[in-house]
Amino acid sequence: MNELFDVSPPQGSIYISAATEPFCDEMELDECRLGNWLEYFGLKNAGDDITHYHVSGHANGRDLLDFITDVNPKMVIPVHTEHADTFDCEIGDKHEINIPSLGEEIKIR
Repeated sequence: MNELFDVSPPQGSIYISAATEPFCDEMELDECRLGNWLEYFGLKNAGDDITHYHVSGHANGRDLLDFITDVNPKMVIPVHTEHADTFDCEIGDKHEINIPSLGEEIKIR
C-alpha cells in the first residue's frame, strides 16, 4: 500500500491483489485497513466489501485467456509459461502479444 502514494492512481482504478482471503483476526484487521486505504484513493466505495477470488498460485490456460479478455489490456507479455506461443494463437488477433526474449528490452506504451 505504501506505493499507492507514489502511483496516485486515478479515481475508479481497479486494485488487484493475489493475496488469499483473511483466515485469522490479524488478517481481518489488515483487510479492514486495506479497505480504508482503497476508499481513500477512490479504488472502492465506502461500505463496499473487497471481492475475493481464490488464488492457488497457477491459473489454467483457459482462465488466463478469459481474464485477458475481461481486462482487455493494450499489451500481453506472457511470462512464467512453457507455452507463450499459445497466447498469440488464441488472442493475438485482439491483443498485442509481446513474447520476451532473454536480455531484450520491452517498451511499454
